[in-house]
Amino acid sequence: MTTLAADWKEIHKLEGAELRKAVFGVVQRASQLLQASEADDPTVLEAVPRLVELMGSRPDELASFKELISALARASGLWNYIDRESADATDALIAEAVTADELGGVTFHREQIIALNTLLSGKNLILSAPTSFGKSMLIDALLATRRYERVAIVLPTIALLDEFRRRLLSRFNGAFQLVMHPSEKAGAGPVVFLGTQERLIHRDDLGYLDLTVVDEFYKLDPSRKDERSVTLNAAVYRLLKRSKQFFFLGPNIDNVAVSADARWRFEFLKTRFPLWRSIPSTSKIFRTSVSG
Repeated sequence: MTTLAADWKEIHKLEGAELRKAVFGVVQRASQLLQASEADDPTVLEAVPRLVELMGSRPDELASFKELISALARASGLWNYIDRESADATDALIAEAVTADELGGVTFHREQIIALNTLLSGKNLILSAPTSFGKSMLIDALLATRRYERVAIVLPTIALLDEFRRRLLSRFNGAFQLVMHPSEKAGAGPVVFLGTQERLIHRDDLGYLDLTVVDEFYKLDPSRKDERSVTLNAAVYRLLKRSKQFFFLGPNIDNVAVSADARWRFEFLKTRFPLWRSIPSTSKIFRTSVSG
């Protein structure tokens, strides 16, 4: 069986023909894994950003690999690493199609698009993905469609609430009223309720909701036997009774068990895509991924 064993530290030390030979070997093995229908092999998902990082640090020596690495990014579903200036027409078109100008030109990868398409088709979604999958960007993308007028977002900490508030204020420039503090009341226009479970459970101005988002949904598990789990379950139940649709997010959940007579139906998506690294680069081939 083909494996993609690459010592990236050693590869970074190489130069000239030796460097190009090593890079070609990595691309070749990654391509073989993809052809064997192992598209989410974690070593392949790691190889693409690693190769892009290497390209950024050695642009002259590796210039001939630009189109090849973009093709590998396209085949692996890491479309945000396609360099539209050097990719072939098909790969460049894919990257263009999954780029959101409304969000500052962010390019999504394949699994983000699957999640978005599921939600935009009106289905409920439970997403299990690595911490840095780009989950916050999915929430922003949903809001950018303007299909959701009244949204509740349940976040686990006050610090995360502040982070979300700052980002949404900057990105949407007043398109939504952001209601976070107990003293604030929702108006008649588009509104996003931001809160921990302790805050949202006591609000009396929620009305109907188009969408409820719950981050770190695994904390709903009653076997945790902690006070916050009890409050979270009560808050989420109250929100879902008012909401047309829900989106639960969390890391490393293998499955979701529900009773046979459960009221709410949903799709479950578990993905290994990918644990993003912050990789500096001066090369135009690198398209920054979004953490969150």
